[in-house]
Amino acid sequence: MSIINELKKRSENPSDDVKIELKLYTLADDLEKKARAHLKRITNILPEFDIHDEKHSEKVIFNIEQLLGSKKIKELSSYELFFLYLVSYFHDAAMAPSDWEINTLKLNIEALEAKIRTQNIKIESLEYQIKLINNK
Repeated sequence: MSIINELKKRSENPSDDVKIELKLYTLADDLEKKARAHLKRITNILPEFDIHDEKHSEKVIFNIEQLLGSKKIKELSSYELFFLYLVSYFHDAAMAPSDWEINTLKLNIEALEAKIRTQNIKIESLEYQIKLINNK
């Protein structure tokens, strides 16, 4: 049995008046959809990286489920299921910076370039130093 299916099953028969299982399942489903959309940014923004999209997250959750097995999944609390499921989708989320973060980085680069121009620093010299650092 999969983690999300166990959480869904529990949501259909809540164990308390608060209906926490239903809330956890609904939130997990909503956050998973948002994470899938966000993970697509990784490939667009960092094409040189290996694949860290929704397929990678699906593989992570599959591996977790295989390691745990159906018996252990049923023994976990609804909170544990919720977090295990979502960690598979959010563990790489920071690899895809948001637009505002990218714009901030661009502003910082522009400020650095302006400082280089005003102080007559030779860009070729900086490029040479960067190459030296990268080759070490």
